[in-house]
Amino acid sequence: MKIDNSLIDMLLYGEEGVDLDFKRDQYKFLKASEDEKGELLKDILAFANSCRRNDAFILIGIKEVKGGRSKVYGINDKLDDAQIQQFVNSKTNEPLSFSYRNMDFESKCIGIIHIPIQRRPLYLKKNFGKLKKETVYIKRGSSTVIAKIDEIAQMGKSLFEIEQSQPLLEVFFADIEKRMLLVDTYSISSLILNTPKKKDIPDYELPTSRQHSWMNFGLKQVNYSYYRELTAFTKQHSLYSPINFAVKNTGSSVARDVRLKIKILDKKNKIKALDESAILSVPESSYSSKPFYKEVFYPMNAVQNTQYLNVTRISDYWLIEAGVEKVQPKSIAWLESTLFLGALESIEFPIETTIFSDDLSEPSEKKLIIKNNSENRDVNLADIRELEKERLRNSAEYKEFVKKQHFEQFE
Repeated sequence: MKIDNSLIDMLLYGEEGVDLDFKRDQYKFLKASEDEKGELLKDILAFANSCRRNDAFILIGIKEVKGGRSKVYGINDKLDDAQIQQFVNSKTNEPLSFSYRNMDFESKCIGIIHIPIQRRPLYLKKNFGKLKKETVYIKRGSSTVIAKIDEIAQMGKSLFEIEQSQPLLEVFFADIEKRMLLVDTYSISSLILNTPKKKDIPDYELPTSRQHSWMNFGLKQVNYSYYRELTAFTKQHSLYSPINFAVKNTGSSVARDVRLKIKILDKKNKIKALDESAILSVPESSYSSKPFYKEVFYPMNAVQNTQYLNVTRISDYWLIEAGVEKVQPKSIAWLESTLFLGALESIEFPIETTIFSDDLSEPSEKKLIIKNNSENRDVNLADIRELEKERLRNSAEYKEFVKKQHFEQFE
């Protein structure tokens, strides 16, 4: 697993449990007593023995902040991975897989212990300090305890058996129309339009040739704000690109109440995100002058919409929350709700995804990448109108119209 600033930043928003722990101060190791060294040994053993679906991390030089981003204090004493490896593995019943590294993060040095999922149980061959031989230590919640007999028995199951009893969920970029899963790096473009100020945009006027048409008989009225609405619509449409997601279940059991959380770090406020509720509708140059009551028909077999996607700005990051009622085994759930992303400069940025489900013992995490190419352009009203014509020519509705006209001329 790649351990970088993006991963550390994501972990800072996590809570202590079977796969994460924060330590404000560095472990005492060099010139330390057996009892002091035993604290490090006990924590590594406990994480290695714990039942989890994700790699475990101990972040040192970090103080937990419940319900928020944990605080980075940093450390002064740097430990050496080789020394810790030799110390731990000289005392366990079989080799324990883990790593220690010192890393610069937010202008401070922190320590990181990474413990992947592995064969267990692991225990000491001899007593050491306060730790007893042949005793299996585990994490239960955020506490380190001695494992019960039935918990040790469960450790005898293979990783394959454990995984097959649960859904295996993974999120992908998706082409919803073609029902295709896409690669983990997605490219978008943002055209940033420098438009005239609203007060400088003139009212829309009906062309002379149409001023005495049926529109003057009270059926329609001119939308004098059309040009201003068109400018706002075109500016938004040019900046944002639609992005869709899908959740794939490769496991053999159903995943219910699937919740997808996406975090996009944006400290410089260069990334822009919207959900569908904030997307402007295509403006009309005229509107009905009489009340219009739309008949609403609810079929007996109407399917309730069980999907959602919401975008929220929190401090220095975007939080996107989406969900779907269930994902059947060996199938894909296509999230019909669309996320709209753009950026004010050409930039490549990660989006950290976490999938939760009532049927997962631990959330599933994955990193996706967005590559954005940005261009700034000064435009006037004539340019806005040309961009709207281009949008119409490229729209699915226009292509369908042209296709229909093509077939009708041969009928």
